[in-house]
Amino acid sequence: MKIKPILKGLETLANCIVVAGAAKAIYNKFSSSDDDDDEEDEIDEDDDEENEDASPAAGNPFLEKRLIEACLEVIHHDALIGMQDMGAAGLTSSGSEMASKAGTGMLLDLDLVPQSEDNMSAYEMMLSETQERMLLVVEKGQEQAIIDIFTKHDVEACAVG
Repeated sequence: MKIKPILKGLETLANCIVVAGAAKAIYNKFSSSDDDDDEEDEIDEDDDEENEDASPAAGNPFLEKRLIEACLEVIHHDALIGMQDMGAAGLTSSGSEMASKAGTGMLLDLDLVPQSEDNMSAYEMMLSETQERMLLVVEKGQEQAIIDIFTKHDVEACAVG
């Protein structure tokens, strides 16, 4: 009998959709391979060229335009509960802010999050600051209708939790 309220608390009333760009891997160019070395890590002037992936992706104005058009259409759909951009701190920030505003929790299946590279860590996916990404919360069972709108505008979208 005590299990019933717990299960009810985990009932899914809405689902999340990640829209647009894939999560981008994060690289730490200052990490040292030798922990016993007391010398400070030297920063090579060529590091910026070699580690261009260390910064957030540059914006894509063509994707941004398609994303805006799709979002303007989606905001009129009854299934939409909430929408937020994934600016600084990616899914970590947008997911926690949306859950906090709703007074609920959020479960995300990171195996479903689009990735720019194979074998990205959960840390990289949660903090990825890839440009032109949105997190949507939609009514349970209405995910495909929302995904179809983004597909019509040639913008990738997938349900993640």
